[in-house]
Amino acid sequence: MPKMEYMEIPKNQKTVYNSNMRFFRFSRKKIILSVLVAILVFVCILAGCSKKDDSLSRVYFKHSWLWKQGNDDGSMPETLLSGDGFRLLDVDTEDQLSSLVDNQTGYIWVRADFTVPDDLKNLNLGLFSNRIRYSGDFFVNGYEIGKLGSLPPNQFMAGNKAGGFYIPDSIVNKNGKNVLAIKIWVEAFGSVPSCIYLGSYDEVSYEAAKTSFLCSTINLSFSFSLFVIGILYLFFYSQRRFKEYFLHAMMNFFSALFLTPFFQDQLDFLEVFFPSYLVFCKFLFAIPAYISSYFASSYMREFLHENDSNNLTIARIIILIIPIIITLSISDLPSLLRAQPVFILFIATQIYFGIESVGKSLIRGTKEVFVLIAGFTPVLIAIPIDFFVHSVFELDNVPYFTILGWQGVILAFMFILSMRYNDIFKRVEYLNANLEKEVEERTLRLSDSNEKLEAEKKQASADMDFAVHVQEAFFRQPDFKINGWDIAMQSNPATGISGDMFDIYHIGNVLEGISLFDVSGHGIAAGLVTMLCKNIIAQNFRDGLYSGETHEDLGVVMENINRSIINAKGDIENYLTGILLRVDNVPEGEICHAEITNAGNPIPLLYQHKTKTCIEIKTTTPSTQYGMVGIRGLEVSFPPQQFEIAPEDALVLYTDGITEAVNAEGEQFGRDRLAKAIAASGSLSASAKLSFILKELRTFAADVPFDDDITLIILQRKKNVIDGEELFLYDVPSTEANEHKES
Repeated sequence: MPKMEYMEIPKNQKTVYNSNMRFFRFSRKKIILSVLVAILVFVCILAGCSKKDDSLSRVYFKHSWLWKQGNDDGSMPETLLSGDGFRLLDVDTEDQLSSLVDNQTGYIWVRADFTVPDDLKNLNLGLFSNRIRYSGDFFVNGYEIGKLGSLPPNQFMAGNKAGGFYIPDSIVNKNGKNVLAIKIWVEAFGSVPSCIYLGSYDEVSYEAAKTSFLCSTINLSFSFSLFVIGILYLFFYSQRRFKEYFLHAMMNFFSALFLTPFFQDQLDFLEVFFPSYLVFCKFLFAIPAYISSYFASSYMREFLHENDSNNLTIARIIILIIPIIITLSISDLPSLLRAQPVFILFIATQIYFGIESVGKSLIRGTKEVFVLIAGFTPVLIAIPIDFFVHSVFELDNVPYFTILGWQGVILAFMFILSMRYNDIFKRVEYLNANLEKEVEERTLRLSDSNEKLEAEKKQASADMDFAVHVQEAFFRQPDFKINGWDIAMQSNPATGISGDMFDIYHIGNVLEGISLFDVSGHGIAAGLVTMLCKNIIAQNFRDGLYSGETHEDLGVVMENINRSIINAKGDIENYLTGILLRVDNVPEGEICHAEITNAGNPIPLLYQHKTKTCIEIKTTTPSTQYGMVGIRGLEVSFPPQQFEIAPEDALVLYTDGITEAVNAEGEQFGRDRLAKAIAASGSLSASAKLSFILKELRTFAADVPFDDDITLIILQRKKNVIDGEELFLYDVPSTEANEHKES
């Protein structure tokens, strides 16, 4: 889904879109005023719900209960009025009646004696009771006066509704002892009302209405407002596909469902619609809680522009689905209650992903994170207040402030998103008014940029062509014949400039040696290093050709090259791998003695005409050869290796661009394929061998381009020519090699 960004609107949709945008446009003043009015109305409601005159007496029934487990059919105990068989109810057990019955399910009867105060004897009497869990039936002197919730066989939780029951004078002994009894249905939940008292009916009925409003009815209005806000933001989402709008809408919808148990007593049809309170709890409490936490966390991450990876998205969906499946599989309410800690763990895990994004944004110093924290401030303040009010002080006659706080969060983010919406609207209005001018200005700027870019591109191409021309002239193979040798070489750069370099050292027509080096990297930088190093390598090679009366050790020559290049290139990071070859000057047709040293280059291959096979030319002790050229502080060792090249033998030198070339399957050409191609070329000339090998390489790679420079050198020893003997080259699959020579 797109972030909050500006998008062009088709011309045929602008009129409708603008009218919709204008209809739902909110100014900051309007939003602030609406919030202040809502707060003022709520304060006025609370002020209007203040207590009436409490000068009249009240008879409280707190911590004075006797209890007895009821019969399975819920029938009234015969000893209810006498109190025989009833025991004192422990204070700590008043809100945990489920611990008194088997399987946390059954009836509990509680009773208390009372007398009517003198100032109430001439008034209509009433009984006030705040919420009860699970449900209860109230009796005075054995006569039923009212219910909260529904008892079996169609039991349903009473919710947060308070009771204000009228007590007829005909069932009350105003001058003697009376008995108040409550038949309580316990199923996972079970508690005696925390606030229950006898008083005048007028005061009792008013207190019940006030408590029901604060603890139940107001939650219904909140839920309805959340549902309306959800619809509004779904409409916004249909107009502009901003994911924040969709997540905000979903968060509102499922929060509205989650609030249902807090006002269920206001909707009588729920008891008919749901087959049991267990099903009601699953679909209108537990599952909405999981989904709300998922969307709340998603909203936080989207607000802070945190992108979920595929693995994280799948993990969060699994964390959402698992508790839903477990919840649907539970068969009774006590089991659902026992599984509550596990469900809270899944909810906390979902919320963690949102908190994690907040932490990352705080570390990065993202401005949006402070807006997000400010938006959630109402609920963050309300949670500890609820803890003290409902858990510490046990005041059940006051609403849950967390619900009010969440409503504050919704209003806060309505304000925040509306401000963003207004910014977009202003941007759209600006574009509508100035679109043609702005498009013209941007087109002009784009045209200027394209012209500059094209000029720079032409200049860069010209510079590259010139650099390629200079390098080709710098690394040119001799255009004359070398006595006793047939030489062919080719270098193909991956880009215009090559990082490979080669050189042939000779005096007249007499071959002295060959060098082949590969500079790390590609392009112009590597090409410049090759030109810097060419003369250094040549100078050191010739200096070591004669040292006194003998040749200087070729390994020492390579070490001198290493030191010289390090000093010459300074802080340039490029390094080199390479080979130095030195050959003796012997008559044509005779075996030539050669010496080679290797500084990290691919191992050369020698094709032996006599055996028709290729062998590797490397030191007999590989552990003594290590290092590359041009790295300061790196210990190196380049021991030389002597070998012989017989007539019609061919020495093949190459860079790793050949062996590391890959095909469509990612398989490398490798040294084995190279050796087979050399052997397959048989007795061909050097140039024909080179063409044959490169054709095999191109066939292998097919359409896959080479990503490294490729250099191949064939140094083939000529055989002795006898007068009158006819020599010829074999045909190869290359027009360049289809030549016949006679001698």
